[in-house]
Amino acid sequence: MTSKSDIEHWQINATVYKDRVEEIHYITDPARNIRRRPQTKVWKIERLLGRGGFGEVRLEKDIEDGKTRAVKRIPTASANLSNDECEKELKALLEFSKPKSKEAAVFVDFFGWFRDGYDVFLAMEYIPLGDLETNVKAHSGRIPEIEARDITEQILLGLEIMHAESFAHRDLKPQNVLVVNGPPKWWIKLADFGLSKRLTETTAYRTKGGTQSYMAPEILEYLDAPSREYTNAVDLWAVGCITYRLVTGVIPFPPGKSLLKYCEDKSLYPYDALLDSGIKSLCSNFIKELLKTSPTQRPLASQALNHAWIISGRCTNICSRTCSNFLYHLYICIFFGSSSIR
Repeated sequence: MTSKSDIEHWQINATVYKDRVEEIHYITDPARNIRRRPQTKVWKIERLLGRGGFGEVRLEKDIEDGKTRAVKRIPTASANLSNDECEKELKALLEFSKPKSKEAAVFVDFFGWFRDGYDVFLAMEYIPLGDLETNVKAHSGRIPEIEARDITEQILLGLEIMHAESFAHRDLKPQNVLVVNGPPKWWIKLADFGLSKRLTETTAYRTKGGTQSYMAPEILEYLDAPSREYTNAVDLWAVGCITYRLVTGVIPFPPGKSLLKYCEDKSLYPYDALLDSGIKSLCSNFIKELLKTSPTQRPLASQALNHAWIISGRCTNICSRTCSNFLYHLYICIFFGSSSIR
Protein backbone atom coordinates (compact mmCIF):
# COMPACT_ATOMS: atom_id res chain seq x y z
CA MET A 1 0.00 0.00 0.00
CA THR A 2 1.38 3.42 -1.01
CA SER A 3 1.66 5.70 2.03
CA LYS A 4 1.88 9.46 2.43
CA SER A 5 5.60 9.11 3.22
CA ASP A 6 6.09 7.19 -0.06
CA ILE A 7 4.53 10.09 -1.96
CA GLU A 8 6.71 12.62 -0.13
CA HIS A 9 9.83 10.52 -0.79
CA TRP A 10 9.30 10.79 -4.55
CA GLN A 11 8.71 14.56 -4.54
CA ILE A 12 11.35 16.55 -6.45
CA ASN A 13 12.48 19.98 -5.22
CA ALA A 14 11.83 21.92 -8.42
CA THR A 15 11.01 25.41 -9.66
CA VAL A 16 9.02 25.72 -12.88
CA TYR A 17 9.75 28.51 -15.35
CA LYS A 18 8.22 29.25 -18.73
CA ASP A 19 11.03 27.58 -20.69
CA ARG A 20 12.71 25.29 -18.15
CA VAL A 21 12.53 23.41 -14.87
CA GLU A 22 15.30 23.77 -12.27
CA GLU A 23 15.74 20.95 -9.77
CA ILE A 24 17.78 20.94 -6.58
CA HIS A 25 19.47 17.65 -5.70
CA TYR A 26 21.87 16.97 -2.83
CA ILE A 27 25.07 15.00 -3.39
CA THR A 28 27.24 13.26 -0.81
CA ASP A 29 30.74 11.98 -1.61
CA PRO A 30 32.90 10.74 1.33
CA ALA A 31 35.97 10.47 -0.94
CA ARG A 32 35.83 14.23 -1.57
CA ASN A 33 34.51 15.06 1.91
CA ILE A 34 31.26 16.37 0.41
CA ARG A 35 28.12 16.12 2.52
CA ARG A 36 24.69 17.13 1.13
CA ARG A 37 25.99 19.72 -1.29
CA PRO A 38 23.12 21.25 -3.33
CA GLN A 39 23.40 20.76 -7.07
CA THR A 40 21.11 22.30 -9.70
CA LYS A 41 19.88 20.28 -12.67
CA VAL A 42 18.17 22.20 -15.48
CA TRP A 43 15.61 20.65 -17.82
CA LYS A 44 14.75 22.60 -20.97
CA ILE A 45 11.09 22.40 -22.03
CA GLU A 46 11.31 21.19 -25.64
CA ARG A 47 7.77 20.72 -26.98
CA LEU A 48 4.25 19.51 -26.31
CA LEU A 49 3.85 15.76 -26.86
CA GLY A 50 0.11 15.48 -26.34
CA ARG A 51 -2.96 16.71 -24.54
CA GLY A 52 -5.76 14.73 -22.90
CA GLY A 53 -8.69 14.97 -20.55
CA PHE A 54 -6.55 15.09 -17.42
CA GLY A 55 -3.73 17.35 -18.58
CA GLU A 56 -0.90 17.57 -21.08
CA VAL A 57 2.44 15.85 -21.65
CA ARG A 58 5.58 17.66 -22.74
CA LEU A 59 9.14 16.68 -23.61
CA GLU A 60 11.99 17.97 -21.45
CA LYS A 61 15.76 17.65 -22.02
CA ASP A 62 18.60 17.80 -19.49
CA ILE A 63 20.83 20.62 -20.80
CA GLU A 64 23.94 18.95 -19.38
CA ASP A 65 23.78 15.35 -20.58
CA GLY A 66 20.98 15.51 -23.18
CA LYS A 67 18.78 12.93 -21.46
CA THR A 68 15.06 13.30 -22.05
CA ARG A 69 11.91 12.69 -20.08
CA ALA A 70 8.16 13.03 -20.57
CA VAL A 71 6.45 15.26 -18.02
CA LYS A 72 2.70 15.19 -17.50
CA ARG A 73 1.11 18.36 -16.14
CA ILE A 74 -2.14 17.85 -14.24
CA PRO A 75 -4.15 20.86 -13.01
CA THR A 76 -5.46 20.22 -9.48
CA ALA A 77 -8.22 21.86 -7.48
CA SER A 78 -5.86 23.04 -4.73
CA ALA A 79 -2.22 22.97 -3.73
CA ASN A 80 -2.85 19.90 -1.54
CA LEU A 81 -2.82 17.29 -4.34
CA SER A 82 -6.58 16.78 -3.98
CA ASN A 83 -7.33 16.12 -7.64
CA ASP A 84 -8.63 12.55 -7.62
CA GLU A 85 -7.23 11.46 -11.00
CA CYS A 86 -3.81 12.93 -10.17
CA GLU A 87 -3.62 11.10 -6.86
CA LYS A 88 -4.73 7.81 -8.44
CA GLU A 89 -2.10 8.03 -11.16
CA LEU A 90 0.63 9.03 -8.73
CA LYS A 91 -0.13 6.14 -6.39
CA ALA A 92 -0.16 3.68 -9.30
CA LEU A 93 3.16 4.98 -10.64
CA LEU A 94 4.71 4.65 -7.19
CA GLU A 95 3.37 1.12 -6.73
CA PHE A 96 4.71 -0.06 -10.09
CA SER A 97 8.09 1.58 -9.48
CA LYS A 98 8.79 -0.90 -6.70
CA PRO A 99 11.56 -3.44 -7.52
CA LYS A 100 9.24 -6.43 -7.98
CA SER A 101 7.12 -4.58 -10.54
CA LYS A 102 10.01 -2.69 -12.13
CA GLU A 103 11.96 -5.84 -13.01
CA ALA A 104 9.09 -6.99 -15.24
CA ALA A 105 9.77 -3.94 -17.48
CA VAL A 106 6.13 -3.66 -18.56
CA PHE A 107 5.38 -0.28 -16.95
CA VAL A 108 6.65 3.13 -18.00
CA ASP A 109 9.50 4.24 -15.68
CA PHE A 110 8.64 6.92 -13.13
CA PHE A 111 11.25 9.44 -11.94
CA GLY A 112 9.32 11.56 -9.43
CA TRP A 113 6.85 14.41 -9.15
CA PHE A 114 6.86 18.11 -8.38
CA ARG A 115 4.40 20.94 -7.98
CA ASP A 116 3.94 24.50 -9.21
CA GLY A 117 0.98 26.23 -7.61
CA TYR A 118 -2.10 24.15 -8.37
CA ASP A 119 -0.34 22.14 -11.09
CA VAL A 120 1.25 18.76 -10.37
CA PHE A 121 3.93 17.38 -12.71
CA LEU A 122 4.75 13.69 -13.14
CA ALA A 123 8.21 12.99 -14.60
CA MET A 124 8.34 9.74 -16.58
CA GLU A 125 10.34 7.84 -19.15
CA TYR A 126 10.13 9.27 -22.67
CA ILE A 127 9.49 6.61 -25.30
CA PRO A 128 10.18 8.11 -28.77
CA LEU A 129 8.22 5.54 -30.81
CA GLY A 130 4.97 6.62 -29.20
CA ASP A 131 1.84 4.57 -28.67
CA LEU A 132 0.70 1.24 -30.09
CA GLU A 133 -2.18 2.74 -32.12
CA THR A 134 0.17 5.05 -34.01
CA ASN A 135 2.66 2.26 -34.69
CA VAL A 136 0.03 -0.22 -35.89
CA LYS A 137 -1.49 2.38 -38.22
CA ALA A 138 1.98 2.87 -39.70
CA HIS A 139 2.03 -0.86 -40.57
CA SER A 140 -1.09 -1.12 -42.76
CA GLY A 141 -3.44 -0.81 -39.80
CA ARG A 142 -2.96 -4.34 -38.49
CA ILE A 143 -0.11 -6.71 -37.67
CA PRO A 144 0.62 -10.44 -38.06
CA GLU A 145 -1.00 -12.73 -35.51
CA ILE A 146 2.35 -13.88 -34.11
CA GLU A 147 3.32 -10.27 -33.33
CA ALA A 148 -0.10 -9.51 -31.83
CA ARG A 149 0.35 -12.51 -29.56
CA ASP A 150 3.65 -11.17 -28.20
CA ILE A 151 2.09 -7.77 -27.51
CA THR A 152 -0.97 -9.33 -25.87
CA GLU A 153 1.21 -11.46 -23.60
CA GLN A 154 3.15 -8.41 -22.41
CA ILE A 155 -0.08 -6.52 -21.66
CA LEU A 156 -1.35 -9.51 -19.69
CA LEU A 157 1.91 -9.68 -17.71
CA GLY A 158 1.37 -6.08 -16.69
CA LEU A 159 -2.24 -6.74 -15.73
CA GLU A 160 -1.26 -9.80 -13.72
CA ILE A 161 0.98 -7.58 -11.59
CA MET A 162 -1.62 -4.81 -11.32
CA HIS A 163 -4.45 -7.15 -10.37
CA ALA A 164 -2.28 -8.97 -7.82
CA GLU A 165 -1.90 -5.58 -6.09
CA SER A 166 -5.69 -5.03 -6.37
CA PHE A 167 -5.31 -2.33 -9.05
CA ALA A 168 -7.47 -2.12 -12.16
CA HIS A 169 -6.22 -0.01 -15.07
CA ARG A 170 -9.74 0.81 -16.36
CA ASP A 171 -8.56 2.66 -19.48
CA LEU A 172 -6.65 0.07 -21.48
CA LYS A 173 -6.47 0.90 -25.18
CA PRO A 174 -3.71 0.99 -27.84
CA GLN A 175 -3.15 4.70 -27.15
CA ASN A 176 -2.15 3.86 -23.55
CA VAL A 177 0.33 1.17 -24.58
CA LEU A 178 3.75 2.62 -25.44
CA VAL A 179 6.15 0.99 -27.90
CA VAL A 180 9.78 0.63 -26.82
CA ASN A 181 10.74 -1.58 -29.79
CA GLY A 182 8.73 -2.04 -32.98
CA PRO A 183 8.24 -5.06 -35.24
CA PRO A 184 8.97 -7.85 -35.50
CA LYS A 185 10.14 -8.14 -31.85
CA TRP A 186 7.74 -5.76 -30.15
CA TRP A 187 8.44 -4.49 -26.65
CA ILE A 188 5.67 -2.49 -25.00
CA LYS A 189 4.98 -0.75 -21.70
CA LEU A 190 1.70 0.17 -20.04
CA ALA A 191 1.10 3.86 -19.35
CA ASP A 192 -1.51 6.42 -18.32
CA PHE A 193 -2.86 5.31 -14.95
CA GLY A 194 -5.17 8.31 -14.54
CA LEU A 195 -8.24 6.09 -14.21
CA SER A 196 -6.55 3.27 -12.33
CA LYS A 197 -7.88 2.46 -8.89
CA ARG A 198 -7.00 0.16 -6.04
CA LEU A 199 -9.84 -1.99 -4.74
CA THR A 200 -9.97 -2.19 -0.94
CA GLU A 201 -12.41 -3.59 1.57
CA THR A 202 -14.19 -0.24 1.75
CA THR A 203 -14.15 0.77 -1.94
CA ALA A 204 -15.53 -0.61 -5.18
CA TYR A 205 -15.20 0.17 -8.88
CA ARG A 206 -18.21 2.29 -9.86
CA THR A 207 -16.83 5.14 -11.96
CA LYS A 208 -18.06 5.21 -15.54
CA GLY A 209 -14.85 6.09 -17.35
CA GLY A 210 -12.52 5.02 -20.11
CA THR A 211 -12.80 4.93 -23.90
CA GLN A 212 -16.11 3.55 -25.18
CA SER A 213 -14.64 1.32 -27.92
CA TYR A 214 -12.72 -0.60 -25.24
CA MET A 215 -15.24 -0.36 -22.38
CA ALA A 216 -16.74 -3.54 -20.98
CA PRO A 217 -20.55 -3.82 -21.06
CA GLU A 218 -20.81 -3.68 -17.26
CA ILE A 219 -19.21 -0.21 -17.23
CA LEU A 220 -21.73 0.95 -19.82
CA GLU A 221 -24.49 -0.64 -17.72
CA TYR A 222 -25.59 -2.89 -20.58
CA LEU A 223 -25.96 -5.89 -18.28
CA ASP A 224 -28.89 -6.72 -16.04
CA ALA A 225 -26.89 -6.42 -12.83
CA PRO A 226 -28.16 -5.61 -9.31
CA SER A 227 -25.54 -2.87 -8.78
CA ARG A 228 -23.23 -0.57 -10.74
CA GLU A 229 -20.12 -2.12 -9.22
CA TYR A 230 -17.65 -3.95 -11.44
CA THR A 231 -14.33 -5.80 -11.14
CA ASN A 232 -10.93 -5.82 -12.81
CA ALA A 233 -12.49 -8.14 -15.40
CA VAL A 234 -13.07 -4.90 -17.35
CA ASP A 235 -9.33 -4.92 -18.14
CA LEU A 236 -9.59 -8.40 -19.69
CA TRP A 237 -12.42 -7.21 -21.91
CA ALA A 238 -10.18 -4.35 -23.07
CA VAL A 239 -7.37 -6.83 -23.86
CA GLY A 240 -9.81 -8.80 -26.01
CA CYS A 241 -10.72 -5.62 -27.89
CA ILE A 242 -7.05 -4.67 -28.33
CA THR A 243 -6.09 -8.11 -29.66
CA TYR A 244 -9.06 -8.05 -32.06
CA ARG A 245 -7.98 -4.59 -33.24
CA LEU A 246 -4.36 -5.70 -33.77
CA VAL A 247 -5.15 -8.75 -35.92
CA THR A 248 -8.11 -7.37 -37.92
CA GLY A 249 -7.45 -3.65 -38.15
CA VAL A 250 -10.89 -2.79 -36.75
CA ILE A 251 -12.50 -2.66 -33.31
CA PRO A 252 -15.04 -5.39 -32.47
CA PHE A 253 -17.80 -3.09 -31.27
CA PRO A 254 -17.82 0.40 -32.83
CA PRO A 255 -19.48 3.15 -30.75
CA GLY A 256 -23.23 2.93 -31.12
CA LYS A 257 -25.55 0.03 -30.43
CA SER A 258 -23.42 -2.90 -31.68
CA LEU A 259 -22.23 -3.90 -28.18
CA LEU A 260 -25.70 -3.52 -26.68
CA LYS A 261 -27.13 -5.75 -29.42
CA TYR A 262 -24.41 -8.35 -28.77
CA CYS A 263 -25.27 -8.35 -25.06
CA GLU A 264 -28.88 -9.08 -25.99
CA ASP A 265 -28.07 -11.63 -28.71
CA LYS A 266 -24.79 -13.58 -28.51
CA SER A 267 -25.16 -14.75 -32.13
CA LEU A 268 -24.14 -11.22 -33.15
CA TYR A 269 -20.50 -11.85 -32.14
CA PRO A 270 -18.29 -10.11 -34.78
CA TYR A 271 -16.77 -13.19 -36.47
CA ASP A 272 -16.57 -11.71 -39.98
CA ALA A 273 -13.46 -9.55 -39.52
CA LEU A 274 -11.60 -12.48 -37.92
CA LEU A 275 -12.53 -14.81 -40.78
CA ASP A 276 -11.68 -12.22 -43.44
CA SER A 277 -8.26 -11.71 -41.81
CA GLY A 278 -7.52 -15.45 -41.81
CA ILE A 279 -7.12 -15.60 -38.04
CA LYS A 280 -6.45 -19.08 -36.68
CA SER A 281 -8.94 -20.78 -34.38
CA LEU A 282 -6.69 -20.57 -31.28
CA CYS A 283 -6.46 -16.79 -31.56
CA SER A 284 -10.15 -16.45 -32.34
CA ASN A 285 -11.03 -18.58 -29.30
CA PHE A 286 -8.74 -16.51 -27.07
CA ILE A 287 -10.43 -13.28 -28.11
CA LYS A 288 -13.91 -14.73 -27.66
CA GLU A 289 -13.06 -15.89 -24.13
CA LEU A 290 -12.08 -12.35 -23.18
CA LEU A 291 -15.14 -10.85 -24.86
CA LYS A 292 -17.63 -12.81 -22.78
CA THR A 293 -20.36 -10.39 -21.74
CA SER A 294 -20.50 -11.87 -18.25
CA PRO A 295 -17.51 -10.62 -16.21
CA THR A 296 -17.41 -13.83 -14.16
CA GLN A 297 -16.93 -15.90 -17.32
CA ARG A 298 -13.85 -14.01 -18.46
CA PRO A 299 -10.48 -15.47 -17.45
CA LEU A 300 -8.20 -13.80 -14.94
CA ALA A 301 -5.01 -12.27 -16.33
CA SER A 302 -3.03 -15.22 -14.93
CA GLN A 303 -5.43 -17.67 -16.61
CA ALA A 304 -5.31 -15.81 -19.93
CA LEU A 305 -1.51 -16.10 -19.85
CA ASN A 306 -1.97 -19.88 -19.83
CA HIS A 307 -4.36 -19.95 -22.78
CA ALA A 308 -3.20 -22.27 -25.57
CA TRP A 309 -2.77 -19.36 -27.98
CA ILE A 310 -0.38 -17.50 -25.64
CA ILE A 311 1.49 -20.69 -24.71
CA SER A 312 1.95 -21.57 -28.39
CA GLY A 313 4.02 -18.41 -28.78
CA ARG A 314 6.37 -19.44 -25.99
CA CYS A 315 6.75 -22.89 -27.53
CA THR A 316 7.55 -21.34 -30.90
CA ASN A 317 10.24 -19.13 -29.36
CA ILE A 318 11.77 -22.03 -27.43
CA CYS A 319 11.74 -24.31 -30.48
CA SER A 320 13.27 -21.55 -32.60
CA ARG A 321 16.12 -21.04 -30.12
CA THR A 322 16.64 -24.80 -29.75
CA CYS A 323 16.75 -25.24 -33.52
CA SER A 324 19.21 -22.35 -33.90
CA ASN A 325 21.48 -23.79 -31.21
CA PHE A 326 21.34 -27.24 -32.83
CA LEU A 327 22.25 -25.87 -36.27
CA TYR A 328 25.08 -23.81 -34.77
CA HIS A 329 26.60 -26.82 -33.00
CA LEU A 330 26.10 -28.96 -36.11
CA TYR A 331 27.97 -26.35 -38.15
CA ILE A 332 30.84 -26.30 -35.62
CA CYS A 333 31.08 -30.09 -35.67
CA ILE A 334 31.09 -30.27 -39.47
CA PHE A 335 33.52 -27.37 -39.93
CA PHE A 336 36.08 -28.43 -37.35
CA GLY A 337 35.55 -32.09 -38.17
CA SER A 338 36.36 -31.50 -41.82
CA SER A 339 39.30 -29.29 -40.87
CA SER A 340 40.82 -32.01 -38.72
CA ILE A 341 40.40 -34.55 -41.56
CA ARG A 342 42.34 -32.31 -43.92
